[in-house]
Parts: sequence; structure tokens; C-alpha cells
Amino acid sequence: MHRSRAPKPPLEAPHVLVSLLATRAAAGRGEQLGDPSSAAAWLAGQGLLPSEPEVTEAERRRLLDLREGLYTLLLAPRRRWTRKAARLFNRTIRGAPLEISVTADRTVRIASPDRTFDGAFGKIVSLVINCYFAGQWKRFKTCANDECGKVFYDDSRSGARKWCGRRCGDKMRARNRRSAVKRGRR
Repeated sequence: MHRSRAPKPPLEAPHVLVSLLATRAAAGRGEQLGDPSSAAAWLAGQGLLPSEPEVTEAERRRLLDLREGLYTLLLAPRRRWTRKAARLFNRTIRGAPLEISVTADRTVRIASPDRTFDGAFGKIVSLVINCYFAGQWKRFKTCANDECGKVFYDDSRSGARKWCGRRCGDKMRARNRRSAVKRGRR
């Protein structure tokens, strides 16, 4: 029996979304989109805006709202989609310039061709939508190491990664072994 697979999102989709989520203040890291110039630098670094973009404070706040809404929907504990979170995300993405097209092989493409802040914003929204419909939503995770908390995209075959990388995995396995040994001695 042949199983059809959901198409994978473009390679850039997980990278850009993880990069956006990783700009949040977290263990040992401050807010990385703290002012309009840092937001502009991040957008340019992702190839979403030209190399010398200008971003206003209102646009930066809109980007932060998108990031927080995305974080809540993707990574909230037990992935609860509360009405409040859904409303916030919907209000944030309202008006994003998107173009929807269908190809001869029945592929639906959602994109935003504009090279302004609104276009970059629409591009991020289109990446979210494309990842969702490609069945990749559950692969966005936070590292199970509480000291890390880094956001990552699980590209493993099984989709069962718990840690952002080998260092955190080794650290947590060693911690669990020490804990088991300690419990066994008592």
C-alpha cells in the first residue's frame, strides 16, 4: 500500500520561523528585537527585506505580536489553542498581503512578493500557513533541557527529538543517569 506524504514546506520555512521564535528573551539571552534597527537587521538577515531597511516602532511591535502569537500557537504547553491566543494571532495577521495560486499538479502556493515591511510580514505569515498545511506544525519544539529552552525544528525521521542538539541531549541523559543511580543507592 502506497502512502502519500504531505509535501514538505520550503527549507527556508522552518529556519525563518525558528529564527523568529529564537529572538525572544530566554535563559541567558535578552530580547533580540528590542528596537526598530534590530528588527530591521533581523528581517534583512533572513532575506525578507533589502539590506538597508527602515522599520518603524509600530512595525516592530507588529512583528513582536506576530512572534508572540506564533510562539503561543506553536509552543504553548500542551499546544493549547485558547480563544484568546487564536484571537491575538488572527488580529495580528489581518491584512497581511498574501497571494494564493494553484499549480497544475494541485499544489497551493501562498506567498507575499512585496519587498516592504508588509511584504516581509506577509512572507512570515505565508511560511506559517505553508508549514501548517504541509503537516510540519508539530515539529516546532522547545528543548527539553530547562536550562536551555531553545526553539528548534525537529527534522528527524521520527519527529521524536526532545533536545535542540547533542550537547543538551548528552547533558540531560547524564543528569537522568545520576538521578537514577542516586535513587537506587537510597
